[in-house]
Amino acid sequence: MPHLAIEYSDNLTIGTSDDARKLMADCYDVLVRELPTTLPSCRGYAEAHDVFLVGNDSARGYVSVYIKVLAGRTDEVLNKTARDIFKTVDAFFKDKNPNNVFDLAVDVGNLSGAYIKEV
Repeated sequence: MPHLAIEYSDNLTIGTSDDARKLMADCYDVLVRELPTTLPSCRGYAEAHDVFLVGNDSARGYVSVYIKVLAGRTDEVLNKTARDIFKTVDAFFKDKNPNNVFDLAVDVGNLSGAYIKEV
């Protein structure tokens, strides 16, 4: 049940909605391979933020990726997943934003013990 959130400053482009879905699908491929999980259980969104500041540089962009998974994976699995997601997202945003400088962070962690789902 991975939840994927990609948040980024709006001085960066993600391209079209199809481009954003492709990025999410590429991230899902990593999650299916590394966690493992099933593709139908993955869900996510990409969201631009128009009010942001990185340090004291209003021109510097950022991308933050948050992934929450059901508990039970080792730190080794979560760290490998984070590294692979980092590579995937970094390559995507560098391709779409060749002249922009941005910070990228990936956080992979467990859903809370109070997680409830209905399908």
